Amino acid sequence: MIDPAVVSVAHAPAERAALIRYAARFTGTPYRWGGSSPRGFDCSGLVSFVYARFGVRMAHYTGAQYAAFPKVPRNRLRPGDLVFFAGRGHVGIYVGRGRFIHATHSGDHVRVSKLSERWYRDGYAGAVRPPYPPAGGSSTVGPVTRKPDVTRLFSSRAFVA
Repeated sequence: MIDPAVVSVAHAPAERAALIRYAARFTGTPYRWGGSSPRGFDCSGLVSFVYARFGVRMAHYTGAQYAAFPKVPRNRLRPGDLVFFAGRGHVGIYVGRGRFIHATHSGDHVRVSKLSERWYRDGYAGAVRPPYPPAGGSSTVGPVTRKPDVTRLFSSRAFVA
């Protein structure tokens, strides 16, 4: 489990705080190329799985994820924004305080990293802001697996604001 100080949702709107808490549940999950379930994730699979839980549909492909949503300047990142690296070949979910959660690479697992770490700082390729919560219930960029149970997420003691 992640230390709550690492993933702070104190300054995030309630809906985005729930999304970040949900994403953080998957820390330690093994990386699996093409993976899109708690048995194993790749980077875009983690992002699409987490957002689907909250009714936002998106493709399981970083290029499509980047193209589908409004761009955000680095100095205006908010929790829940998607951050891209390596020519938009890698994606994570910004959690605040200069950190993001992502499925790293083969042999590793889902973890929280800092934007200031050399590889991420030097390879930063942009950010987008999915419409969350989605207007009208959901967006239209891929399948949704289920609707959110926000009440249960807010009652989670895993992350204290």
